[in-house]
Amino acid sequence: MNHPNGTQLYMIRWFITVTLALIQVLALVNFSTGIVNRVYVEYFNVSYVEVDFMFSGPFIGSIPVCPILAWLMLRKQVKLRMLMLIGSGCLTLSLLLIGVALLNNSLFSLAIVGQIFVGITRVVAKALPSTLAVLWFPDNQIGTAMGIVVFGNAVGDILSAVLMGQLVESTNLPLQANAVQNVSFKNNLTIHSTTDNWVSRTVTRLGTLNFTCAAISFLILIFVAVYVSDVPPKPPTLAQALKRRNESSIDNNNQVGFKQFVSEVRKLFSNLTYVLLALSWTLYMDIIALQLAFLGEIVRDMKVSNPDAWASYILASHFIGCLVGSVVTGKIVDVYKNYELLIKVGGVLSLVTSVGVAAGNLLNSVWFMLACNFFFGFFTRVSFVPIMEIITQHTFPMDEGFVNLWVTFVDGIFGIVITEIGRLFNNSIGGFAVLMLQSIGMLIGVIVAWVAKIELNRATAENGEASRLLLNGNNHTCESDSE
Repeated sequence: MNHPNGTQLYMIRWFITVTLALIQVLALVNFSTGIVNRVYVEYFNVSYVEVDFMFSGPFIGSIPVCPILAWLMLRKQVKLRMLMLIGSGCLTLSLLLIGVALLNNSLFSLAIVGQIFVGITRVVAKALPSTLAVLWFPDNQIGTAMGIVVFGNAVGDILSAVLMGQLVESTNLPLQANAVQNVSFKNNLTIHSTTDNWVSRTVTRLGTLNFTCAAISFLILIFVAVYVSDVPPKPPTLAQALKRRNESSIDNNNQVGFKQFVSEVRKLFSNLTYVLLALSWTLYMDIIALQLAFLGEIVRDMKVSNPDAWASYILASHFIGCLVGSVVTGKIVDVYKNYELLIKVGGVLSLVTSVGVAAGNLLNSVWFMLACNFFFGFFTRVSFVPIMEIITQHTFPMDEGFVNLWVTFVDGIFGIVITEIGRLFNNSIGGFAVLMLQSIGMLIGVIVAWVAKIELNRATAENGEASRLLLNGNNHTCESDSE
């Protein structure tokens, strides 16, 4: 493969990518809230609304952190390596805090703090895939790199759904707070004793899971500290080489003032295409938060046997679809670069299959919900992977991390709002309304993606730089993968 001299690929890029994928996996261990929420209600003796607030912690944590990290990234004081250190460090701390909270039912507030630290990790995990891919990979591998990281996201979701379904014991016992008043005192004691037993066993398993994941996360933190660097010694593409030359000519990056920071943010959000793509990114990525929060309750209302197990299977089918879709789409993006076609086709089919999930609930068919959820997950990733690439393409030469952090800022606000709206719909209308709200979100995502006018600025810069170097007679072979 011929490229001008000065570009090189490094084998370590694959290990860094897998590490980021593992962070994605561990950050989602506690996220299948619709399955485990009853356990928290019983164990901590709190309401469903309070548990919803706790599981909104990741979204709450992301909102104040994004502007701070964006400011530091613009000043070049925080780059890829520091972001990965922050992500893995906060992940380790969050898992430890949640594990400790599960040792004593008076530590509900500690569990909330733990979830907020999860939010900081998720900011990093969501902002970094395209940033890492652009800084370390050539154009014909960017889709694969992002696919691997999003693959980790899907694996984390699958493990979360399956593990929660296995760790949480199915029970038909009434909630302690809602126990029937006319039951005899002796029978009421029996119900409370039995409830305490299954809750205690489940909490013990959840605590063990969190401490185990914390140990793995600590090993990841050590790897990042020792082996990860901000950028490779030599850039992987001509566009990145050009960007480095331009940045090296500016020696006052770390002196960026607040006014310039505000100007850059205004410039970013005045870009209508960026705003539309950020909204699409959020919808395709996090509309599933409705199922994560409420699917357990929705399936229990369907009066099927083993509702918690079925809820975990239905969620797992969605994330298996995400996993397959991430891999397939990553390869398609690398080979064909059909970004807009993938976004539009994937969006329309995501909408159709999300309606299928709601129809399954209406028909009281868990099997139909399971099948539709698989394809729903698959087609959301068909759209999501190219959106990740297009956002950094369209905003080039702005710092990729700076651009992606503001997407996660929008995502954090959306997560809180959509969860609260979902709770309102679920309590006042029912589970079918929640699933239709999911379809409405996908419809908005489809409309937004279709009207966005996309410019592939990084590809244009790459081609322009290649032409310039060819005219100068500087046509040498790209150095091969190196340790």
